[in-house]
Amino acid sequence: MSEQTQEDLEWAGCGPVFEVTDMPEPPRDLSARKLFAVSANIANFTMALSAAATIRLNRKVLPKEFRPAVWREVVLILNVLFFGFFFTMFITRKVLGIKF
Repeated sequence: MSEQTQEDLEWAGCGPVFEVTDMPEPPRDLSARKLFAVSANIANFTMALSAAATIRLNRKVLPKEFRPAVWREVVLILNVLFFGFFFTMFITRKVLGIKF
């Protein structure tokens, strides 16, 4: 299989998404692997942000009798650290070009 055919097959699954949403098609030099890495790290950022927002909301808005148990807040903090670590590593290594 030629390289061009392989590249076309990688984009075949994305075509309907671009057609339905009226989004412009991304550049051809963006491989499926890069697209997957970017979308996965957007999800990492979203998970870390939602956990941090939940912690803040629970502490600021909820009355004491409705606040979750301490172990649930610890799990949310671990969530922020876990997903935030991978998002930060992606940004520093791939976007900023800083190697560790």
